[in-house]
Amino acid sequence: MKKLAVLLTVTMAMVLGLAQVAAAGWGGGDCKMSGPPPQLSADKWQSQAVYLGLTDEQSARIKTIRQDHFNNTRDLRAKLQNSLFDLKQLSWEKNPDPGKLNEKINEVNSLRGELFKQSQKCREQIKSVLTPEQQAKLDQQRPGPGGKGSGARGGAFDLP
Repeated sequence: MKKLAVLLTVTMAMVLGLAQVAAAGWGGGDCKMSGPPPQLSADKWQSQAVYLGLTDEQSARIKTIRQDHFNNTRDLRAKLQNSLFDLKQLSWEKNPDPGKLNEKINEVNSLRGELFKQSQKCREQIKSVLTPEQQAKLDQQRPGPGGKGSGARGGAFDLP
């Protein structure tokens, strides 16, 4: 019985943590009223094609790769959004069914994993179109080890 209580406590902590992560960012999809959304600005927007020095052929190829990725992951993204909503709804129950909870958590993790794999594939396809110099410039933009994390996330510089 004690093991079940610990398991349920850990599971609930994971769910509440996941709900917080899922709600991060503006709006969070949870009816939050924290002011207007951030506004885009043409003054701060930069052309990735110009920054990387893409040829017309490279630019066209990358646009096709990105469009295909967007189209191919549309249903997967919608399923993930629905699963995250279902998980949030479970957090409003006083005594959610542990089986439903674990099933939904596993579903979310599976969908996220599949989206990650698809995005990695898309990134590799895009990188295969670039020269080594262009790849190095692109890598400098990405946050994390080796990248400057220039604050371009969510902007024109994002890969999938």
